[in-house]
Amino acid sequence: VGSESTGLTDAWLDREQILIPMTGTIDSLNASVSAGIALFEAVRQRSEGR
Repeated sequence: VGSESTGLTDAWLDREQILIPMTGTIDSLNASVSAGIALFEAVRQRSEGR
């Protein structure tokens, strides 16, 4: 997880595999919020039988 001022390091950005679409003026999310969104989506997809 990156620093609030500089974001993620290049090493982490090279591993990026998940995109959380955002609209408006928000350009980043709190780590716990991001984890919650990712887990919600994983459970949603599993319940659909993917």
